[in-house]
Amino acid sequence: MKDPRRRQELGVDAKAQKFVAEMDAKLTAAEKQTATIKERKRILFVLSTQASKILASGSDTAGDGIIKRSKRSRASPATSR
Repeated sequence: MKDPRRRQELGVDAKAQKFVAEMDAKLTAAEKQTATIKERKRILFVLSTQASKILASGSDTAGDGIIKRSKRSRASPATSR
């Protein structure tokens, strides 16, 4: 949405800022809960399971970004098959 007037009318920017603040608070809380964990588990970000096949997110993807953002970056990198 490129029109600033329309964005303001719909409150898009305010809603986005509120969402970001809420997600940051949730991630900060999760980081505090997991701060004492010494041994990290491996994480597999599963995108779908169709026709008895697993589609998983690989390195440098959105799924990998979610994992890294959640401070679980010490886990082994995700791989796709």
